Amino acid sequence: MIKLNSLSIYALFVGILLLFAIQVDKYKYQRQHEDIGKENIEIIQSESPSKVFTIICHGYAGSKEMMKQLAFDISNAGSNAVIFDFIGHGSNAQKLINNPTELSGTTQQLVDQLIGIIGFFKNKIW
Repeated sequence: MIKLNSLSIYALFVGILLLFAIQVDKYKYQRQHEDIGKENIEIIQSESPSKVFTIICHGYAGSKEMMKQLAFDISNAGSNAVIFDFIGHGSNAQKLINNPTELSGTTQQLVDQLIGIIGFFKNKIW
């Protein structure tokens, strides 16, 4: 049996309160989903009207869910934040070309995806 002292109980209580606060905080942001071909992107809108869009790309084996807190912080700073899942990551069901060592394989597929998203916002803004 695990014995908890009063400091441990206090730390556990504070941790649970912080997790609850984070969950509540994310509901105050206005979000919009856009479908660009096979892409589903999420836009977390700035609290003040803005035509600036910051596209956030997650790392290898990551997902847009891992980038949401950063997106919330960016929207607080005055920019609309755009998050998406790269092909083969997170909720993106498209399959990666299994050739990561060649530019014409996986790398080109991910670069083309990002170029398409950037192009969508260039057309949307201008």
